[in-house]
Amino acid sequence: MMEKKIRGVEQELAMNCQPSLPPRSLVHLVGMAVEELKREGLVTGIKVEEEPFDYMALNGFRVYNDMGHLELSSPSYNSPMEAVVYDKVAELFSYYAVRNLKGYFREINAYKNNVSNVKEDGGWTAVCYSTHHSILMNRATCNLDVWDKVEEALIPFVVARVPLIGGGDFTPRTTGGGFSRPGKYMSGDELRYAISPRALFIRRLSTNDTVDARGLLNQRDDPHADPAKYWRLHDINFEGLRSPYQIYLRDCLEALVMTAYDGGYLKNPPRLADPVNAIKEVSADVDSCNWKVSLEEGGKVDAIFDIMEGYYLAAVEEMMDDGSSTDVDRMGFNLIKATLGGLGERRLEYFVDGLDWVTKKALIDEYAPGDVEEAMGICNQYFLIDDSVLGYIGEEPGDFVHTTFDYDGSLQFARDAIPLEDWDALGSLIKGALTSGPSGTRDYIRCLVAREFPNFVESIEWERISFPNFRITLEEPFKFNREMCGDVLEGSTETLASFMRAVRQLDREDDLVVQVPTDDHEKEKVEGGGDL
Repeated sequence: MMEKKIRGVEQELAMNCQPSLPPRSLVHLVGMAVEELKREGLVTGIKVEEEPFDYMALNGFRVYNDMGHLELSSPSYNSPMEAVVYDKVAELFSYYAVRNLKGYFREINAYKNNVSNVKEDGGWTAVCYSTHHSILMNRATCNLDVWDKVEEALIPFVVARVPLIGGGDFTPRTTGGGFSRPGKYMSGDELRYAISPRALFIRRLSTNDTVDARGLLNQRDDPHADPAKYWRLHDINFEGLRSPYQIYLRDCLEALVMTAYDGGYLKNPPRLADPVNAIKEVSADVDSCNWKVSLEEGGKVDAIFDIMEGYYLAAVEEMMDDGSSTDVDRMGFNLIKATLGGLGERRLEYFVDGLDWVTKKALIDEYAPGDVEEAMGICNQYFLIDDSVLGYIGEEPGDFVHTTFDYDGSLQFARDAIPLEDWDALGSLIKGALTSGPSGTRDYIRCLVAREFPNFVESIEWERISFPNFRITLEEPFKFNREMCGDVLEGSTETLASFMRAVRQLDREDDLVVQVPTDDHEKEKVEGGGDL
């Protein structure tokens, strides 16, 4: 079930430097970071989509500038362990970029967060930036013509999942704890801790906007696959997480619930009276953890017990009883069930080192009770990408270790909570994934071309590989994965012509996959393996 769902995460990293740069110069800072990743041997000079500073890494990441942030879009994967691996690879990418830039600045740091708070004129102003998730859906069940059905089935899920996927941080509030009208910026007289700071910036049920009028659901129609078969559900309300357990949990939750939606199992969902207000109330409730939401027909229900467990988990269980689930599917289901059980009892202490927002809250309660600015510093240090990330790949950290994130503690939590995964192999998986993409998806051939033919290829987008005179189309997300290709492609890289012949032999059923020129002179160039 989960292995049939293609997904990936886009993470914007904030970079701060001293001396500071004016906002319009941040794009140049991102450009410098990308160049350092090229020098590190991780990023190629192959374009993906946009100019400037938009390149493919050897492992399939898209590395580019997004409004002055370094954005790292993971390759397409289809397992929860890969979600963890490539999330940690993104942290290492940001670390290498900043480490290599230290010679240019008095100080420069990268942070894996989603909100920046600035104190000004006696109050606070915050700006929010992105962690986005994408998952391919069946276009027959997910498209603008049936968007009312999409909203009906998935909006209660987006609201109620907050305690499971929230990252935790401070956001501005008005006196008394209310919220200013959100947009690109929020302002207030004071700061308060929230389970999901990103949730407080939501304004509507659904929009195309990702910056100002953010929605619970995003309607962007850009599938990066066959548009007749697939819809890419672009979820703009993820958050930067560091806990391996929570990243694994989040991936299982999203893959199973979206599979249940595609399969028609999300029938008669609860209808919330005011979903936009409800997600803010749930996110803001970090003390009493009441987490009750109002229904359209009146009354209130518990977001965890009634909605997540009583409805969504029950639908997933029905789906699994009807279908052929794998060991990983069942493990993911049991993990979600156990987490909901603990949260349902409001036993937050169970999740220190497991859920990031709980871990930060515990640190704040112990070291900065009543001191908002000190507490905000604890959060900022938790987000800090420093030398400690070298421990992910078994290397000794340097002297710059100031984060409050305890990787060893969080990894032990994952070992205890998810014992069927081989967490001892995580370090070697991360190290390999620095320069290799997932083998189970089309990123296998994308990365193979990037490694073997960087001087011939013009661009490698998600759904196509373009050469000057022909292209390979990748509209089927599992096409040309390692299972399909075996050793054929890797054994045919002596010339570009031999490689293309191998591609055509592997895919005799679809002559359109390799689109070649019709001009005889250009054909000779391709078949001869010469300059294209």
